[in-house]
Amino acid sequence: MIKKKRLLSLLLAGVLCLGMVQPVRADEVADAKKKQEALEEEKKKAEQEQAELSQELDSIMESFVYQEFDILVCTTIIETGIDIPNVNTLIILDADRFGLSQLYQIRGRVGRSDKFAY
Repeated sequence: MIKKKRLLSLLLAGVLCLGMVQPVRADEVADAKKKQEALEEEKKKAEQEQAELSQELDSIMESFVYQEFDILVCTTIIETGIDIPNVNTLIILDADRFGLSQLYQIRGRVGRSDKFAY
């Protein structure tokens, strides 16, 4: 049986899910409908939390870009689509846990202006 957490992640990714079961009694149908409604509510809450998190991340990145603070500790989310010309130093903790292509991509995030990069 598919786990609820996995199903929720699929729904949040925009995947349509079809559940198929053997013929059941009327009371089992009502119970399944309640579970479906509860899952829809959880999906709505998760979407709201994602939107709030996205706004928070945007605010943090904006503060960093405008140099309201000098150091940003992050995950590999920085590897895709981020361009901050003022960043010229990159410190990667546990670099041996990354693949070569990941390290190359991350390296491209720094030193993209006339400032020397480290």
